Amino acid sequence: MTYKPWRDTLVDVAVSGAVGGAATAAAAAACGARDSGSAIAAINAVSHILWGSDASNVRVADAKHTLPALVLNTGAVMFWSAIYERAFGHSLPLRRVGVPCILLPWSGASSSVTLAIIVAPTGGRTVRVS
Repeated sequence: MTYKPWRDTLVDVAVSGAVGGAATAAAAAACGARDSGSAIAAINAVSHILWGSDASNVRVADAKHTLPALVLNTGAVMFWSAIYERAFGHSLPLRRVGVPCILLPWSGASSSVTLAIIVAPTGGRTVRVS
């Protein structure tokens, strides 16, 4: 198996991560606005990693919840795009345009898995994540 150079991989990961991070944040915001009336609460919910389950109750953008949530979300997308790029990036014909488009379903899947992980350990209690 041949791999593309690390420099190209890192550039593609940065592009994929930025696009995928923005897309997943936008999707979370849209679903949060629809489900609970707060687009920001859905984004802030990601910061439960740092601040516990009450993070999803914060309905305003702030530096304590929103910034870490965006960084964590984009970091997760970049992590998965790095794995994807190293495994399949050498064979993609549309490197710079195709990779972000191909990764959008992957980033959505990782968000779904993350939501399942957030909800699963609650012991059957209903937990609002958006």
